[in-house]
Amino acid sequence: MKRTYIITACIGIIAGGALYFSFSDLGGGALRQFGAVIGMYASIEPNEYNLLAQQLDERVKELDEKEAELKEQERQLVEEIERENDAKAVVYITAIGSLLLVLVLLNFYLDWKRRK
Repeated sequence: MKRTYIITACIGIIAGGALYFSFSDLGGGALRQFGAVIGMYASIEPNEYNLLAQQLDERVKELDEKEAELKEQERQLVEEIERENDAKAVVYITAIGSLLLVLVLLNFYLDWKRRK
């Protein structure tokens, strides 16, 4: 009698361990393999609601594409405006620097003339 309890317990432990490791990540994904074998396919016959939903999805995709195009155009316009502003800033800085150089040279000339 004792012997049958021990054998039953061993079989139960082995079966439980096998089930645990087969459904855990350690078991190599047996559950994923089992799920890959089972598949389900369903189709819905076309009606006005799912056709409208499909048209709406297509319209949303078109609008998303247009939005992406507009964002690209906006980015290009912003870059162009920034380039123009940078060019203007360089012109202004060059003009102010040239004016300051002329003033410094005039100051040296006037100091030299006063000392004479």
